[in-house]
Amino acid sequence: MLNHVSYPEAVGCFEYDMTTDKLIMNDEVFRIFGFKRARSSCSKETLFRYFNEDDRKTIKAYLSPDADVTNAISFDCQVTISNKNRRNLHFCITPLLNKENTSSKLIFIIQDITTRKNEELQQESE
Repeated sequence: MLNHVSYPEAVGCFEYDMTTDKLIMNDEVFRIFGFKRARSSCSKETLFRYFNEDDRKTIKAYLSPDADVTNAISFDCQVTISNKNRRNLHFCITPLLNKENTSSKLIFIIQDITTRKNEELQQESE
């Protein structure tokens, strides 16, 4: 029998439409960031303020109508959510390409990996 069972942490997704410069988020993204659900989207500026400075530069580069993303990308980052808690997030970005083979939309899959990161840090310190 397993002494420790690992459950998947929160996973959400959002779509960035590069032609309209809009974000559309699912409920789990709102929960991960601690947003109150008022509509299906929030502004990019609202989202950006939760990232630290280096990660903000990275995410801003992808959430730009001029972004040239033609391959899937993944990265980890840390955010400070609205109730001042820090969370570690893993992002996977998949471009949807148009007929010209350029990105028209980006699909972001976000996984909250905070518990896993905290467990790793605890194991390292033991």
